[in-house]
Amino acid sequence: MRKIITLLIIIIFSFSSNKIQGQITPYLEQITVNSTPISDCSTIAFGTNSSVNLSLKLRIIKASTDNVGNSATFNLYILKNGSSSPQFINGIMVPNNAFINSGSSSTWESQFNQTLQASDIDVSGSIFYGVYEVSSNIHPNTCNYPLTKTPPPSFSLSPTSLSLACGDTGLRTFTVTPANIPSGATVTYQWSTIGWSTIGSTANSQTLQPASATNLPTNVSFNHL
Repeated sequence: MRKIITLLIIIIFSFSSNKIQGQITPYLEQITVNSTPISDCSTIAFGTNSSVNLSLKLRIIKASTDNVGNSATFNLYILKNGSSSPQFINGIMVPNNAFINSGSSSTWESQFNQTLQASDIDVSGSIFYGVYEVSSNIHPNTCNYPLTKTPPPSFSLSPTSLSLACGDTGLRTFTVTPANIPSGATVTYQWSTIGWSTIGSTANSQTLQPASATNLPTNVSFNHL
């Protein structure tokens, strides 16, 4: 009989602990991104910005009988990708005496401002979220806000290298391939082709011929404008 009573006590205690944890719910709400409102739990888009300024409301609801102690914190994190560790961004202490009781529940809320850096996220797959950290076994999360940014423009030149035998004055074509160019943008190129003669060209390529059969031309390079 003693063994049965002990088992029942353990089960009841375990159930009560889980119930307490489930009654604490943190929220990130009413977010504006660079003064533009977005829906709760929707994407925060950086675009081409190096950073974004957020204004948001932090809110926590718990049972009025739950005591979270004096060292509980509402912390903000960025998770860059699935293989990285959460990066702590900022936090605020929210002890038990900060809550306002209303019947069976207690609520705390506060306005908050936070700047996020584009360098802390990937082009896609990153998230922004909050965690109310009460103890080692009570860490309820808010919903996730996906984070996106526009990748910077990039340019590649092909071929990257070539063989040029003595006396070879054959034609060579060099082509620039752009990537992630903003819609509506026009890119022009300034070429450096010292030691080469230009035989033909397009918007992003140059057909060149060595100007001398005995002197090697210089490297071909370009600047984008």
